[in-house]
Amino acid sequence: MRGKLSSGLTIFGLFTAVGLLLTGYKYLDFGARAIPIAFSVPLVEELTGAWTVALLFPAMVRFARRFPIRHIRSFPLHLACMAAFSFIHTLMMWGSRSLVFPLLGLGPYNYGIMRMRFPMEFFNDVIVYWVIVSILYLWDRQVRSAQLETKLAEARLQNLRLQLQPHFLFNALNTISSVNISPDVQQALVPQLLLQPLVENSIRHGVDPATNGITVTVTAERDGDDIRLRVRDSGRGIGTGKLIRGTGLSNTAERLRQLYGSRHKLELENCEGGGLLVTVAVPFHT
Repeated sequence: MRGKLSSGLTIFGLFTAVGLLLTGYKYLDFGARAIPIAFSVPLVEELTGAWTVALLFPAMVRFARRFPIRHIRSFPLHLACMAAFSFIHTLMMWGSRSLVFPLLGLGPYNYGIMRMRFPMEFFNDVIVYWVIVSILYLWDRQVRSAQLETKLAEARLQNLRLQLQPHFLFNALNTISSVNISPDVQQALVPQLLLQPLVENSIRHGVDPATNGITVTVTAERDGDDIRLRVRDSGRGIGTGKLIRGTGLSNTAERLRQLYGSRHKLELENCEGGGLLVTVAVPFHT
């Protein structure tokens, strides 16, 4: 309900703005031709013209979406709708102005000879009709494109989650040698299964060359507006210029990019005394 009210007010505001702009144009046009006219006359005429279009706008939107112009059989229907729109719009302008003019002390409203007025307004309403329909179709196309991009991103994230082999999760986490979590981040929200591929990578590549054992340490702490997660192992680390490639780390990097864009960090570095340190920083949320 609140969304519909907000949309209605937005539409009303846009048409009001158009009416005020046309008011200024018409008033200055009379002034340029040295024809005296009260400002209230073009104000009432243009605002009633704009507001009556606003009243017809919802029906036009429903019609245009039900009968898309991309179907050739819909074109005659749009021509008929355009003619009906102009006829009704002209009647509404005549009726509203005939009512408002006397109320504002402007005297009876003279709309001229109606058999001439209807075709005259038709030419103007043709432009109004197709501008509204064209903008509507462009807007709908943008919305559909954004929805498709969102669904594609969600599908990519789901695919990445499926590739993480959740059955390995408990084995991976049970192998962690020590878990150091700051109290202020214990309720922090992070992407699902974020730690699993990092721990898995440490288990696969982090064997201590001296003892053939594996030591994995996980830490989490608050760093300003971010939460910083670190996974460290006791292996050989990585050679200069080399990257550890694999499904786990590549999927983690892609997930973080999809979720946070540039608002994340994923860093790999060798530790003093041996071992690899993987650091992930993402925005802090609870």
